[in-house]
Amino acid sequence: MLSEFTRAELLTVQRPSRYIGGECNAVIKDPSSVKLRFALCFPDVYEVGMSHYGFLLLYHLINEQPNVACERAFLPWSDMAQLLRRKGVRLWTLETESPVCEFDIVGVSVSTELAFTSVLELLDLSGIEVWSSRRENALPLVLGGGCGLANPEPMAPFFDAILIGDGEEALPEICGVVLQAKEQHWSKKRLLKELAQIKGVYVPQFYNPRYENGEFVRVEVAEGAAPFIERRVLLDINKSRLPKKPIMPIVETVHDRLTVEVSRGCTVGCRFCQAGFFYRPPREKDPESLYYQIYAALDNTGYEEVSLLSLSSCDYSGLEDIISALLDRLDAEKIDLALPSMRAGRVQSWLLSAISRMRRTGITVAPEAGTEHLRAVINKPITDEDVLATTDAVFSHGWHSIKLYFMVGLPSETDEDVEAITHLVGRVRDVARQYHPTPQINVAVSPFVPKPHTPFQWAAFCDEETLRRRIGILRRRLRRVRGVRLRWQDVGMSRLEALLARGDRRLADVVYNAWRLGAKLDSWTDQLKMDVWEEAMAQAKLAWLHFLKERSTQAPLPWDHIRTGVEKEYLVKEWEKAWRGERTEDCRQTGCKGCGVCGLPEGAKFPAALLAKSKKIRPLRTRPPRYSGVVFRYRIVCTKTGRAMFIGHLEMKKVLERAFRRAQLPLRFSEGHNPEARFSFGHPVPLEVESTAEIFDVELTQPVDTNKIMEEVNRYLPEGMVIYRVRMVSPKSASIASSLSAIQYRIDISPLIEEFGEDWVRGKVQEFMSREEVMFEKERKGKVRRVNMREFVVAAQLLDEKTLELTLRVINELQIRAKFVLMKMFGLDEESVLRLHIRKVRNILKEQSHTRRRR
Repeated sequence: MLSEFTRAELLTVQRPSRYIGGECNAVIKDPSSVKLRFALCFPDVYEVGMSHYGFLLLYHLINEQPNVACERAFLPWSDMAQLLRRKGVRLWTLETESPVCEFDIVGVSVSTELAFTSVLELLDLSGIEVWSSRRENALPLVLGGGCGLANPEPMAPFFDAILIGDGEEALPEICGVVLQAKEQHWSKKRLLKELAQIKGVYVPQFYNPRYENGEFVRVEVAEGAAPFIERRVLLDINKSRLPKKPIMPIVETVHDRLTVEVSRGCTVGCRFCQAGFFYRPPREKDPESLYYQIYAALDNTGYEEVSLLSLSSCDYSGLEDIISALLDRLDAEKIDLALPSMRAGRVQSWLLSAISRMRRTGITVAPEAGTEHLRAVINKPITDEDVLATTDAVFSHGWHSIKLYFMVGLPSETDEDVEAITHLVGRVRDVARQYHPTPQINVAVSPFVPKPHTPFQWAAFCDEETLRRRIGILRRRLRRVRGVRLRWQDVGMSRLEALLARGDRRLADVVYNAWRLGAKLDSWTDQLKMDVWEEAMAQAKLAWLHFLKERSTQAPLPWDHIRTGVEKEYLVKEWEKAWRGERTEDCRQTGCKGCGVCGLPEGAKFPAALLAKSKKIRPLRTRPPRYSGVVFRYRIVCTKTGRAMFIGHLEMKKVLERAFRRAQLPLRFSEGHNPEARFSFGHPVPLEVESTAEIFDVELTQPVDTNKIMEEVNRYLPEGMVIYRVRMVSPKSASIASSLSAIQYRIDISPLIEEFGEDWVRGKVQEFMSREEVMFEKERKGKVRRVNMREFVVAAQLLDEKTLELTLRVINELQIRAKFVLMKMFGLDEESVLRLHIRKVRNILKEQSHTRRRR
């Protein structure tokens, strides 16, 4: 479907590389060779969706089914969405460019309530009716899933079915039923009835909410349907394996690294944390098996960072075993290790010592509240001293920054609790200054959002005026503290999230109306349109306060028919203990607390089968660095043609580095705390220019045959990028940027010949070349200056009736883009120039002075 757009049209949208596909390790199956096609969709842009571990895990899981092909689709950015509608093109998948509406299952992974309108946008762009009741055919089945649908009611009318819980075992079962329906031509009603028999599958049309006097009172269940939907749980988490060959994104993603799930679920019991309750019980992966999976994934991706994913990484029983086994390889190959969720008081010195051997990625600590009393209310089991001790450990091991995360608007919070945040931040900075004169303390603040299936599901969302005032307290107090940077989430965005998280099915009309009025990508601050949501609520005649106020524990909740395994009575007890300021200890440490998930009697020991067993892992042989201090520099020329022309310069650099890593070539790295692979380029080619002459240098620690470099690296480059020339150069030779004299382009000007004639084109070229001065405003590093463009143009000549050869000089490492020269030469606007095919064909380098002296 990308072929529906011209090069000029694609150049008008932001980051066209989002839409080109062609990534290494993507699974591409011939549609005619499978019986069932599954479009796995993410209602946000590519770089967000490709950072979502669960999304990528399910992609590979579904593709393991022999008769099923799974392909990906993402919500385009607003500019591309407008282009799709203007051209009448439907949203397509990246693997085979098939329209999403042609698939048997359209699965949408919803990770946040703020994606609700984006789901409708995605379906509409796909040519799929958004309301389930208006889709008469059984296929495509629109299937929802993800923690953003923990309370599915506001989105229930848009999905045919919703999977509640883990998908590893449930999705193959769903595919089996849909395949049977397809082969036997079932009606939609029969298909939904069969799907409703699968544990964890919620079919909304069989559950009808009832209201009295504007209040939700109950759900009426259709005959034959289960009274409750039990969350699907994968007890043996080792069955969920890290893909051996994860997809390698071309676009830099939000979390651009190899993400590895080490455990799922948590028993710390923070009363605000939906994931902690929704994914109980905690289940840990076997560290030895996981080690081999990580090793294989690194071999097949070339990632330069590994992130161990867990709600609390430091609580993972196999953490020391797996890090000890990985450490030599990570250190030798300059691969970073990230632990994104570290709990204060659990960060051990050996761990920081291990991580500090590599690049020091960010350390985040989440005290959540400024006082220990309020932390008791929310059941956050850390003290001020834990936070300060963690800060001391982090900075004593060489870190220069730390991030602290807090919430405002928590139940029972006072202004004094917020003031205490500023005091704690000040104490953290004082500890940090003992080790570094100018430490960086990054403070992130978010308004508390009460979520379903937690003890705080009955809490009110704090009013906006109070939230803004309390954030204002932090802004005023921390503004004066040197080295402290404060960031906060938009209060309106949190208010909207709270509305959608705690809403009932009446909000479906609100979501629909907001989308029709232009709401989408609501999790992006610059895209959020709160006035649209206000109008949508007014049209539905619903009041925000009705959904944001505190609720009685005796009142029925719209999501009561969704059972996570945690008993409601237990959540009520936790809610009451919160108001008394009483803590609940971790059941992994002190025995069962009676939440109901494990079905154990209170006080029983936590099931050991769910936890990792410590085991000494025998590491695989690590490739030694063998760096003698001698540098081997290679000058390489490659193409960037076809769809690869839309890969930006920084993206291209990352693609090349990972290809060299996968080819197991001995890269040389820079010194210091943040080592970088030693690649150096000439002038980056703009996106509007195709290139058959991209040139760069790479430094290795060992000599490698030039043919081997070509053959091995080309195996891992995307279509359109091909290395075709490699030669060794002296490590003392000047950089490409400083020795580049001129760049030669060839431009297909046939559109101009057809419109204006060859004489007109030839006359314009001659007129331009006859002038001594053509002034142009050149912007560089944010500064604008007027330069004489004509000084940069060495030659311009017509090679034939459709090709212009243009040679542009580089002066003091400064150059003029061919696009601007063509605009001035032919008097065209930018849109017209983008219709021309510009191709870079040659780099003209200066003769190196040290070579002449040697002669």
